[in-house]
Amino acid sequence: MKYSSPWTVIALLGAVSPLAVAQGPIISWGQDNLDQVTDTPSGTGFTFVAAGLYHSLALQADGTIVSWGNDGNNQVTGTPPVPGFVEVDGGAWHSIALHADGSIASWGADNYGQVSSTPPGQGFLAVGAGHYHSVALRSDGSLVAWGSNSSGQVSGTPPGTGYVGLAVGRQHSLALRADGSIVSWGYDGSNQVTDTPPGTGFTRVAGGGDHSLALRSDGSIVSWGDDLYGQVSKGPTGLGFVELTGGQNHSLALHSDGSLVAWGNDQFGQVSNGPPGAGFVHLAAGSYHSVAVMGMFDCNGNGVPDDQDIAGGSSQDCDGNSVPDECDIAGDPTRDWNGDGVLDVCTPPNYCTANPNTTGLPAVMSVSGSPLLVDNNFTITASQLPPFEWGYFLMSPNQGFIPNVGGSSGNLCLGSPFYRFNKAPTGQVLNSQVGGTFSFTTDLTNLPQGVVFLLGETWNFQAWFRDGFGNTSNFTDGIAVMFR
Repeated sequence: MKYSSPWTVIALLGAVSPLAVAQGPIISWGQDNLDQVTDTPSGTGFTFVAAGLYHSLALQADGTIVSWGNDGNNQVTGTPPVPGFVEVDGGAWHSIALHADGSIASWGADNYGQVSSTPPGQGFLAVGAGHYHSVALRSDGSLVAWGSNSSGQVSGTPPGTGYVGLAVGRQHSLALRADGSIVSWGYDGSNQVTDTPPGTGFTRVAGGGDHSLALRSDGSIVSWGDDLYGQVSKGPTGLGFVELTGGQNHSLALHSDGSLVAWGNDQFGQVSNGPPGAGFVHLAAGSYHSVAVMGMFDCNGNGVPDDQDIAGGSSQDCDGNSVPDECDIAGDPTRDWNGDGVLDVCTPPNYCTANPNTTGLPAVMSVSGSPLLVDNNFTITASQLPPFEWGYFLMSPNQGFIPNVGGSSGNLCLGSPFYRFNKAPTGQVLNSQVGGTFSFTTDLTNLPQGVVFLLGETWNFQAWFRDGFGNTSNFTDGIAVMFR
């Protein structure tokens, strides 16, 4: 039985994970009554997984199908022995596969014509299998269904075109339109059809036993239908999910960081025995078992796995998160304010250590917001200052070092030319107040002194401040920011 459908949304809606290429191995967990866990194939090189009632399927890199588990209707031994397939799915006792040429192959139980009624020809983009029925998406955006019609899961198939994805539950089906809206049809005993969420903005759909799931464009999950085991209400909150699937009474989701989340019925450990950690790129759920395939992460797109880049020294991983620093920075530029390609946590953007002030501490600079000019969100802060002292910020495209400049107790860390970087009118000073801190948030399109920050330019910032009764003034350290 097919209680879930791996993602079948075509390229129009993007890939599951832009950082990963599926390469295996496969991990299975949950019910193992017919060796659907024990017989999971070993090795690597797998690109896709799917699950039926008590059997599972996987695609190898050349498009060859591997099946294992229950073979009571030849759903394992009847697997086509040829390469070139791009998608597979499992029903109760039958399986279905889509070939790269757009043709469909079906095998296994045929008591409702779910095999013999498979549409001939080519031009198909996606397939899915339910309990005893199957659904396919044509290249013109239309849908076709065949097999059991006990609850209108065939005759209720929506007409017309404009569909870009599908999913199949036990006796119901779902389709995703190009505008991101969802259509459901078939069995509605748990409102898995009636309660289909309205509106647009959905990017993925999945069908469980008598429940359904969908992903919004922000990566949040919506579930509806049967909730006997919390397979709807106990789903994860938050954003960043990229794939989801439903079993008979449990559900799973894949996060963009490659980790898995499972919830719902845990009778056979199909929830609690889910593998920890990250690195997963596809998942599927059978009746009471689950399957996932791990991937080769190549975040910089050089064709070399990230771990090999790091081990070989072509990429750095200074924070030890197994992700090359350049990819961490690409995902979050605020992790490298000075643009040197090294995470700030390892090599801070601060330079030119300040002398201690009357607090006994050196004053320090920090920045927040974003180094992206388009974001126009940039705040500069000086802290560890003496309380209730006056000061202002300076900026320069160049670094320098002049100790005790002008009789100051501190060091000027900027080269020429340098400018005041303060609130309008130009030259207005700031006060450190009781907390010994002052900040300035600027409009990057209207900078002080008529300065313009250009893409790729590095500017350096420092603060001058009065330093108590015994000294005339002091300086913070400097901080470098490359604007992008």
